[in-house]
Amino acid sequence: MKFSRASSFFTLSSAIVFAACSSGDEASRAVVSYPNEASLPECDLNRDLEVAYALKERSLWLCTLSGWQPIGARGEAGVTGATGAGATGATGEAGAAGATGATGATGAGVTGATGATGATGATGSAGATGATGAGATGATGATGLAGATGSTGATGATGSTGAGVTGATGATGDVGATGATGATGATGAGATGATGATGLPGTTGATGASGVAGATGAAGATGATGAAGATGATGATGSAGSGSAGTLVNVTSESNLPGCTTGGYRLQFGTDTNGNGVLDASEVTSTSYVCSAADIVVPAVGSTSTSTVTLASTQTTTRLFISSVCPGSVSSTATPYVDVRIANTSSTSRTVAVWTSAATSGNIDTMLVAYNSSASPVTDAAKNACTAINDDCATGNTIGCVSPFSALADAAAITIPAATTYTVRVQSFWAVGSTSASTGTVKVNVRTTN
Repeated sequence: MKFSRASSFFTLSSAIVFAACSSGDEASRAVVSYPNEASLPECDLNRDLEVAYALKERSLWLCTLSGWQPIGARGEAGVTGATGAGATGATGEAGAAGATGATGATGAGVTGATGATGATGATGSAGATGATGAGATGATGATGLAGATGSTGATGATGSTGAGVTGATGATGDVGATGATGATGATGAGATGATGATGLPGTTGATGASGVAGATGAAGATGATGAAGATGATGATGSAGSGSAGTLVNVTSESNLPGCTTGGYRLQFGTDTNGNGVLDASEVTSTSYVCSAADIVVPAVGSTSTSTVTLASTQTTTRLFISSVCPGSVSSTATPYVDVRIANTSSTSRTVAVWTSAATSGNIDTMLVAYNSSASPVTDAAKNACTAINDDCATGNTIGCVSPFSALADAAAITIPAATTYTVRVQSFWAVGSTSASTGTVKVNVRTTN
């Protein structure tokens, strides 16, 4: 993951930077989701003021000229609460359907050739004759009334039998001899007569009774599949419907924000319920702030520059374990912090001492961590890759640092190459809510020693 910024960041004028993000209302933009913090893309000018959501860590980030800045506190994930048993609310009215997109042109692919017809299966044997029905014989109907008996007619007299004698059959005569076959006559050579006119069609005979259907023969083999036609061109995308949109955010830069001594960004979140693509004032459900990083240009040798910053409860991240060496090791304790950019704009390298001191909020136990980049460290790996770290003022230090503040000075001073910007993270040692002070204003001092 890249978080680098060009080392020439400090050559940009404030007027140019804030012309793109003036204190007026910004156009609403969608919150962009990424799998995790490690997958956040490079925070460059093309993503200026993009708001990203890391799904794994459930954290929000704002891309500014100072790199990715976390939005709000990021505590450990809490235990999943019991499922609520409240009654299901009534279903809201469905949003109006978006207009149907124009149908794409039909593809002009050539139809594949028809596969060869499979061979006809053999005719199955006739099925067995079903058994004769065994229905019971109906009851015999009642006998009708007997008709009256007619009178008996008189018997006629019997005729006498004839007495003629049958004559004898005559004898059969002998068969005569077969005559010789005559010679075949010559074939006639006459021209073929013209075809006679077609006779009138005969009357169609009555349709015979259908025979018993034979068993279905086995299916013939499937013919080869024809080649697929070319895919038709995709139709134009239909216009978006007017249903509810996702989460939108308005980002505005302001010079006077709660808990931000150097100004910063106001982020208003909400759902675009009316679907007009703009997060209206009535749709805002939450507001967060991201303070701008304090920027200090390395002064002349022997001189000191000071900036006052605010450690706020709304901007926390896990800190490194107490150590005097780098690379460090990230702990599970999240505390308030501010990143300060220290820019060496000269043509030679400079060694500087950096320390914190009291401003208007009294003593706050701080620790300082330096990084050789102008980008804020976001992932644990980036936090561990520090250049210098210290959580106290070394005894006998030469810059006047007093406990409970901290210093990167004397043997722990940092050397910044020419035309290069380093980041120094000023972080409370104690978490918000502890008995020791963890929020308020502190001074960040930078003195060039050589």
